[in-house]
Amino acid sequence: MIQSGIFGTALPITASHEGAGTVVAAGSSADLKPGDRVMCGLPFHPCGKCPDCTGPNEGIDARDDGLQLSEALGADVVIDARKGQEAVVKQVHEATRDANPGDPGVDATVTLSDASTAAALGCAITKKHATMVQIAQPKDVVIPFQEFVFRDIRVKGSVVSSPEESNAMVRFIADAGIKVKTDIFYGLDQIENLVDKVHSGKIQGKAVIVIDKEQISKEEQLGAKY
Repeated sequence: MIQSGIFGTALPITASHEGAGTVVAAGSSADLKPGDRVMCGLPFHPCGKCPDCTGPNEGIDARDDGLQLSEALGADVVIDARKGQEAVVKQVHEATRDANPGDPGVDATVTLSDASTAAALGCAITKKHATMVQIAQPKDVVIPFQEFVFRDIRVKGSVVSSPEESNAMVRFIADAGIKVKTDIFYGLDQIENLVDKVHSGKIQGKAVIVIDKEQISKEEQLGAKY
């Protein structure tokens, strides 16, 4: 996005990724110790009991690899978006009719795809008065006015949290043993291969370039797990 000029950032620039790391030193009064994994988090505060926590989870993708990943990660319903919006909405309504009688649709949608139709589809499968969270970053987010005016869909951004929510999310990830699917490339000379694989649609999870293998080894010695 920086390279494409979307952020208007002057180049060259060193890309940052300070969201997570491993503690290598800590002060005497700190609650952390070397080897602890720390992060700046996103909101997540699950109770594990309400319909939002126990209801079916749907995974929707327009790629075979994405559908396989959704299934492997335990989605209750896996839907191929290539069937078109009408077919996708119908499948979602069938899957959620019992959970939301009289108002089928998911309680919340997280839109991860940059496809031009993704935000509209995300709203269409969401029940009335519910929330669609936009995480994908296309140039324009296109949503038909009907979703706002007639269905009262609430669209939210994804940069919001509190220390309490961040801590709750990290504890949940650790307690539940959640793993992040990654596709790892070693060395900056692999950037073109990474981009080609992303554009091919054959990637699953998050693409990662490891620049310093020695640093990874040091973090593992401190207790980091990947």
